[in-house]
Amino acid sequence: MDTFAAECQALFDRYVQSYRAGDAAGCGSIYSEDAVLYSPYGPTAWGRAEIVALHEEWLREDASTKVIRVKSAFSTGADGVCVAVFAEHGQEEGVSFNLLRAVGSGAWEIVESSLNEI
Repeated sequence: MDTFAAECQALFDRYVQSYRAGDAAGCGSIYSEDAVLYSPYGPTAWGRAEIVALHEEWLREDASTKVIRVKSAFSTGADGVCVAVFAEHGQEEGVSFNLLRAVGSGAWEIVESSLNEI
């Protein structure tokens, strides 16, 4: 796994840790303030506050088995693209396509994310 893919995996690992803990704000922390999240599981969320609110709804269900695995990633240095597979309860459920922005040395935030069912 190259450096950017590893950084994306670390970002999603942080997300999964928050998700499993039922921490909607922690889940939202990987997104920029002006991020957009497109999802078949709810309405489009515009901005981090709406993304957190959407996660509050999602986290009402069992969240203990969530996993995310980076499949591919590419970065220009300031921006990046990452495709990841997500699963719950031992079954792959979908693929996320993510646009990211660098926010520091090795740190990234998601600016747009599209969740897609498999």
